Amino acid sequence: MTAPQETEQTSCRVEISGWDLSENFFVEKTLLRHCNDGSQKVLLHTPLRVGALVFARLTDESTSDRAVPVTYQVATINGIFPAGTQEILLRQRHPRHSPWKELPVSFFENVTKN
Repeated sequence: MTAPQETEQTSCRVEISGWDLSENFFVEKTLLRHCNDGSQKVLLHTPLRVGALVFARLTDESTSDRAVPVTYQVATINGIFPAGTQEILLRQRHPRHSPWKELPVSFFENVTKN
């Protein structure tokens, strides 16, 4: 089994961080490959578990968004390659909508009066 070839059209350089299998914080630079099905894949040396949350930050200095991390969840671990890397399928996680924003202002006024 060989690692898939990356291309400049479908990949971008990122810094991935999060907590590994031993619950130690890690930071690793890699390529984030955008797949046709809308998912993203990375090759990492750090062992992760399915369901783990990781954060990807662009390392391309020509981008103004490079400091803003994006949250991903490990969907699957597709295989381990000879170089000790794992191909990991990521799904982007989006912030949950806060229910507090939907409550009327009068609700907060009543709570603070009591």
